[in-house]
Amino acid sequence: MYEKTKTLLEEYIEEEVFPGYSVAFLKGETVEKVIAGKMTPNSGVTLHDGMYYDLASVTKAVVTGTLLLQMIELGELDLDTALVEYFPEAKEKEVTLRHLVTHTSGLAGFIPNRDQLNADELVQALLQLPKTDTFYQTMKYTDTGLVLAGKVIEKVTGQQLADVFQERVLDILGITEMEYGPIFKHQSVPTEYLESESMYLSGRVHDPKASVLKRSCGSAGLFATIDGMIQYMEMLLHKGLGMNGARLLKEESVEKLVSDWTPSRCAGRSLVWDLQVVDGEAWLRHTGFTGTAVVWNLAHQEGFILLTNRIAQMTDTPLYNRYRDCLLYTYIKESQAQRKLS
Repeated sequence: MYEKTKTLLEEYIEEEVFPGYSVAFLKGETVEKVIAGKMTPNSGVTLHDGMYYDLASVTKAVVTGTLLLQMIELGELDLDTALVEYFPEAKEKEVTLRHLVTHTSGLAGFIPNRDQLNADELVQALLQLPKTDTFYQTMKYTDTGLVLAGKVIEKVTGQQLADVFQERVLDILGITEMEYGPIFKHQSVPTEYLESESMYLSGRVHDPKASVLKRSCGSAGLFATIDGMIQYMEMLLHKGLGMNGARLLKEESVEKLVSDWTPSRCAGRSLVWDLQVVDGEAWLRHTGFTGTAVVWNLAHQEGFILLTNRIAQMTDTPLYNRYRDCLLYTYIKESQAQRKLS
């Protein structure tokens, strides 16, 4: 199954899109893993099971999106509550949690001295960002909204975000191969080559904001193996029921993800997840800068997990994104075609 997608993955190694990959095809109760390639372009070390990848922005969906959905279900959060209710010092009074998690806040994302700020200073700088004329009107993807959403979760729970995720998600689902970095105790797949240090970045988060916010970052910072991601995605595909039999979310909560959560209800964004319609079918997806991606279809219990370290090889992001989108689209079309034949 999925021969076209598998062939494309092999071609991408040959074309030096990424040095290797760990992927999983999920359908109903069936899971197929494929691992191929090397850790880095010039490495003699081949990839194998149990290796950790920097998930980058996939963290937004896995950590922040999951916790938000759970907290909404429990009545701990209301997406239409203004950010100033949690942080009175926030500059923009109209911006709500819904705006933040659907990328419709319009908050300007540029902070001139960002790399000189510590964690508290960075959060305060984000809270003081002005909204632009895209507020409410346009879905514009940024890290800002999910960083602030993560801080709201911390405010409500009184705990560090990573600890909330561990207790409320990982422990319940029995997932042991997923955690916030740094993860020096595990074998991790390197991300970018650091010229200044003459070495690959390994086990340390690649994202600049996450490297400052560490275990309190709602936009990046999570690491996982392919098995850890399979356990998480199986929970979503089974409408909140984990592989260990534990229920994390109500069925109706997961079902609501397959709808537009933006204020206008027509901007193509779910709760954190990107919502795409392909030939009349709703597909949810999220991608990460380091070369990670997830796409899934709840109605047919189908999903594809892509873990790579493409920035170890292909640093041209717009070019990589075209390759990645072609791969994800190939998987979706192949899934649809296989259903018609069965």
